[in-house]
Amino acid sequence: MTGLLARWRRHWFEPAPLADLAIARIVVVVILAILDYGGRASWVALAPPGVFKPIAFLDAIGLGAQPSIVLVTRIAAIENTLLALAGLGVVARPALAAIFVLQLVQEAWVNSLGKVTHATVPLLYTIAFLALAPCDRALSLRARLRGRPVASLSPDARWPIELAVVVLVAYYWKAGVSKLLDGGLAWADGATLQFYLLTSHTPWGTWLAGFPAACAALSACSLAFELGSPLAIARPLRWIVLGAGVLFHLGTWLLLDITFWPLVATYLVCVPWTRLATRLTTGLTGLGVPLDTPPRARQ
Repeated sequence: MTGLLARWRRHWFEPAPLADLAIARIVVVVILAILDYGGRASWVALAPPGVFKPIAFLDAIGLGAQPSIVLVTRIAAIENTLLALAGLGVVARPALAAIFVLQLVQEAWVNSLGKVTHATVPLLYTIAFLALAPCDRALSLRARLRGRPVASLSPDARWPIELAVVVLVAYYWKAGVSKLLDGGLAWADGATLQFYLLTSHTPWGTWLAGFPAACAALSACSLAFELGSPLAIARPLRWIVLGAGVLFHLGTWLLLDITFWPLVATYLVCVPWTRLATRLTTGLTGLGVPLDTPPRARQ
């Protein structure tokens, strides 16, 4: 039992590169910057008044009224400033905490137009995890200004990324369980996929709908991916699961014209960038490429 607890503790708190955590911070900032420049709810303000039906969360915090374009614009300006601070690593953690609150409100506004969107759920959780972690101790202006050497590893650099993986896993696993509860294994017979392929009117989807066996196979693979996603908690298997996730979303984009790009982009938080850089450097050195010489001299 003691050995099992020790392994569990190492999984969460074994010292990990602070650079990976810093890159996760930068990845989140870039995703949010692309996601409508911090003004994600601008089109909510322009929606017809009768369409806006505030969800319970908005009523609970006293923001049940449809936002005005002035309010949305101001929030966008504030969030863009916070994104710049977080990206540079200046008061990054307070900036991320404020960004989390602003994004939560904007997502609530977006979800008050009759259709629930959930592509940014793992991203929201990741923002919160990074706000609680030392994500500004490397690759940041703060670290530069301190002028003191900072340890490259930290026991607090691993758990935020591992928690982000758990959220991603739960996202897919819940979808798989929901399919089983609603339709059982019959969900994978391909009929549901055929229906959505035909109603999406994409060229590839319409073509594939003519092959029931292929639709059944893809449905079974999708269900297996979602139910098997918890395997990603084990780091050796993580890249198999995330690779399957990339293929899954590539398929939904080509066949159904459904893009969950913020979700897929969040995968980048889980990449061990420091280890990859080390392997790349080692590989180039093994090929006889002197990395300390100018690029022209290597040709």
